[in-house]
Amino acid sequence: MPASPADAPIVPDRAGKSTVPQLTDNWKALCEQEGQAIAERRRLACQGAPQTGDDSAQALPRVGLALSGGGVRSATFALGLMRGLAQNKPDTTQATPQAGLAHEGLLGRLDYLSTVSGGGYVGAMYGRLVATYGVQRAQQLMAASQSSVLGWLRRNGRYLTPGGSRDTGIALVTYLRAWLAIHAEFMFACIGLGLVVILPHLWQHSLQLLDANAWEPWYTAWW
Repeated sequence: MPASPADAPIVPDRAGKSTVPQLTDNWKALCEQEGQAIAERRRLACQGAPQTGDDSAQALPRVGLALSGGGVRSATFALGLMRGLAQNKPDTTQATPQAGLAHEGLLGRLDYLSTVSGGGYVGAMYGRLVATYGVQRAQQLMAASQSSVLGWLRRNGRYLTPGGSRDTGIALVTYLRAWLAIHAEFMFACIGLGLVVILPHLWQHSLQLLDANAWEPWYTAWW
């Protein structure tokens, strides 16, 4: 692993004061590790692919995919996009490095995946599939319309059209929670306005109790 910034050599300036540590070697080692990780990923992605001739998949330029944010809408769009890439397979009759990496779908061609917010939902799901089953199996699950992964999303991701007793119960509880929250806010607002009106009168009445002339006759409880 590359040395930490604290272990980097300190280069003094002409006045003898230390300046910013030189991190050139560290960045170089980091880039080398990144290149090794990409090479290993491409090697695993090419497993089971037809021979690509003399060309090597390692010579191909690096490719990345960025999935933007936007909540459920962005996640839905990103899922459709990644499924389209997984279903798009190049012509494997020609032995090319491109065909070797993407023989199970164009997702195998991706070296980087950058996500944010809604896109992160789908990106995290795909990353989990790759870490669990590998690139090839992950692409097959993404491409298949009846896969267990997509089936689970369809059963548990109906935000607008709930179905079944479970979804109906959740929708009812959500509605009641929102209804109670709104009326509780109105209730506390009315209580606050009422206190603004009543408190001055209560204060005036409390001052009158200190004046003996303003006391009304107190009747005994025995009469």
